[in-house]
Amino acid sequence: MKMVNKYICVNNLILFSILLQTFANKLYKPAAFLMPIFVALSCAGGMNGNLLTTSRIFFVSAREGHLPHIMAGVSTQFLTPLPAVLIMVKSLKSALTIIFIKSLE
Repeated sequence: MKMVNKYICVNNLILFSILLQTFANKLYKPAAFLMPIFVALSCAGGMNGNLLTTSRIFFVSAREGHLPHIMAGVSTQFLTPLPAVLIMVKSLKSALTIIFIKSLE
């Protein structure tokens, strides 16, 4: 049995997704195909909120001297903490890559 992480095995994930699809088919018969779309939009919204808050935390930490000063820079065009956002996106992409590679093993 292949493990995704310490607590959830792949077989349980497959059974859970089948259970959710069956629930959606019974409850929302004509619109059951919308359920995966809504889940994807929800995930995108969560990622957006995470990006906005975490990059601001990096920005303030750099401004207070806890992180390198380069992360306290602000874009003159958009007035956003662009270096902190770029570092956050890069670290998020790296983390997702590591998780994906680990799940393949």
